Amino acid sequence: HPARVAVGSEPRGTIFLNLAWLRTAALALRRLISRGTLARVALAQRLGIPPSAATQRQHGIDCACYYTENLFVRSPVEGHFCFEGRTAFERRERPLLESLSFEARDELLSMLEAEAARRRGIVPAAAARKARVAAEYSPLHPELWTLCERWLHRDFVALVEQARAGELRRPPQLAPGIYTLPVLSELFCRLLTEELAHFGASGLPVGQPNSMNRHGALLDELGLSAGLLDPLLSDWLRPLCAALPPLAAAGGASIDHHKAFVVAYRLGEDESLSMHVDNAEASLHEALG
Repeated sequence: HPARVAVGSEPRGTIFLNLAWLRTAALALRRLISRGTLARVALAQRLGIPPSAATQRQHGIDCACYYTENLFVRSPVEGHFCFEGRTAFERRERPLLESLSFEARDELLSMLEAEAARRRGIVPAAAARKARVAAEYSPLHPELWTLCERWLHRDFVALVEQARAGELRRPPQLAPGIYTLPVLSELFCRLLTEELAHFGASGLPVGQPNSMNRHGALLDELGLSAGLLDPLLSDWLRPLCAALPPLAAAGGASIDHHKAFVVAYRLGEDESLSMHVDNAEASLHEALG
């Protein structure tokens, strides 16, 4: 990210060369560490070692119910289902299955089995993708990996400063607990959109954002958590959530984890989003463009 340096009497070009060398060395070290992580993930998969609870939590999984509850399918019946295996599902959902043709029943069961398998393998698969991205991806806008105030909308900055001082003027409320406010600056939205297009053209693997959206990207897999998303949560979103009574009542003052992703809607791909409930104390939706 852009560094502030005291130029003194040094030729400006010398300083830039030194900074470039340091950035190159840091990138090489990061890639070396990532290759080691990738090797460890592959070994754990071959040995059948399940991910630890701490590792699962890093991916937003804090309950064993994640693997069996709210499995979403679009066809032949759109909805969320509990799925603990084909036999249990056939017993529980007998009326539904009897209303379907043989082909539709088989399709539904196959879709649920595929989603259950995806969830069981999601942690090692995400870790492998993240390690590979860290090792092979060259960002278009590396400054995005570090949070700074210019990435935030000035109205949002003012709002959070009011919240910290205990003088919050509540933003417009569309419904109880639902507020409309700018969070990210136009510059950040533009640069992130360009970065995502650059990443999409890289050919590197990308994870499915969630069970309902098939197209998009998980921002943690791009390595954006430590420098960007974690401080955005702890330094900016948490104080605001703590100051807004409906969000504070839901645990907004103690939020300590995020699942950040982008989704893309296109004709012939994801065209809409079905009714659902987010598994979170607070949800933030931002239109990038």
